[in-house]
Amino acid sequence: EATKVDFPEVSFYPAFDPPISSAVKLLPANRGAFDRWNIPNAVTVKVGTLAEMKFLTHEVLNNFMRVQEDAGLGEPEYVVRQGLQLISWKPRGGRLHVTPFLGSKKEMMNAILP
Repeated sequence: EATKVDFPEVSFYPAFDPPISSAVKLLPANRGAFDRWNIPNAVTVKVGTLAEMKFLTHEVLNNFMRVQEDAGLGEPEYVVRQGLQLISWKPRGGRLHVTPFLGSKKEMMNAILP
């Protein structure tokens, strides 16, 4: 018997047969559209200790890089609210990791802290 799996944040779009078109024209974004890493009301938190990084990766973030419970992070402490999503992170001297290429929590734990 098959097991039903539910993904609440995933949408399924079946392919058309035959395809509707063979070319796509990309247009500039509308006024008021923001880059995903430049979202208004975004929260910036600097994690400076290994203990905070462990708390962030093991307790605060779920596997989809969303905050699963309110938590105090950073110096000075800032309360990060449940439901927020991690958009980007950057280790000291490393490259900027931006969605959808954030990497894994293990990669975050092995990064050099700022």
